Amino acid sequence: VPNDAGRGLTRSGLNAHAQNMTPEAVKGLTQPKLMEKFEQNYWKKIGADQLPTNIRAQAFDAAVNQGQPTAMEMLRESKREDGSYDVEKFIELRIKRYKGTLDSKHYRNLSDAEKQQNFTSWMNRIERMKQFT
Repeated sequence: VPNDAGRGLTRSGLNAHAQNMTPEAVKGLTQPKLMEKFEQNYWKKIGADQLPTNIRAQAFDAAVNQGQPTAMEMLRESKREDGSYDVEKFIELRIKRYKGTLDSKHYRNLSDAEKQQNFTSWMNRIERMKQFT
């Protein structure tokens, strides 16, 4: 994507920059190695196996696309006193963060059309994950 702020090649959502890998190394990952990276760097780091099934997909996708620390913070913010999670609040937090991202230095100089394209893509991610809630 021209002017994409992702800072490097992304393959199936795995970003070379975020993985501290060269674009060539990311391109060369086999499907099993790619899945292993997702499991080690996102699924396990957010403790997805211990999360209720209704929030796992949103949390995992947030970790991949918005960063593991951000996903963990949103999980904390959406956790109820009884230990359950408010999935709708988690989604609201994701949307709020995406809106804030559009004002970040990486996106600030994009045209309104490019910003809208990114935002639409992010909203589509959230919608796709709802099937698992």
